[in-house]
Amino acid sequence: MPRAMGARRYAQAVLQLALEHTELDRWLLDLRALNEVLQSDDLRLYLEAARIPLAERLNILSSRLADLGPLARNLAGLLVERGRLELVPAILEEYEHRYNAQQGISEVEVRTAVPLEAMEVARLRERLVARTGKQVILHTVVEPE
Repeated sequence: MPRAMGARRYAQAVLQLALEHTELDRWLLDLRALNEVLQSDDLRLYLEAARIPLAERLNILSSRLADLGPLARNLAGLLVERGRLELVPAILEEYEHRYNAQQGISEVEVRTAVPLEAMEVARLRERLVARTGKQVILHTVVEPE
């Protein structure tokens, strides 16, 4: 299964669980925390090491994720079992997009030749909010060419 498709499927499943349990915000925080924990190369390599018994890897993961909800810990364990930990950043990104859509938040990317001043960004955001009636997350990208 290609990475993007796998991430989309997991994110959709997580969103369904989050909606069923009214835990949209909790899942967002849990996925961010899981992604943060997995930024450690040593931990990620350990969790992906097939020569280490699965039970031992799951115990280490569980201890590192003690603050996460039980369903998020189950997801992390499932990803370890299936050798799919590399999907976590993409799952988080996809979930954030779905979360924003669910919450009526629009993400907008603005490309400019020169950097925008803070006031210009604020003015642009205000105009977009007025036009769309939604909260707006504005991402600016400078492309001098």
